[in-house]
Amino acid sequence: MSTDPKSGASALFALSLLLRGVPEDMPPDERNHDLRRRIGQMVELRGVPLTPAERQRVAECDDPDLLYRWLGRAAFGGGPADVFREEDEDVAGAPVTE
Repeated sequence: MSTDPKSGASALFALSLLLRGVPEDMPPDERNHDLRRRIGQMVELRGVPLTPAERQRVAECDDPDLLYRWLGRAAFGGGPADVFREEDEDVAGAPVTE
């Protein structure tokens, strides 16, 4: 199986990691750990280089909504700037104006 992030097999694998649900009865600490693990798998699979500070940011995050957002971006976004951008920032970090 090819590990090229643009290959169909890798895209399907990435999508399966993203869509596999976290059990609702899972304790919050375990859920967040699972989400952080998935983010790590996703960036590794896609070859997205994270700095130690970015890895630390993921490791210390306890906000499941933010972790889910980062997971989705890790699966389908560009590089770290896209994964960790604020909601009101474009990929380059500039404020988005309507």
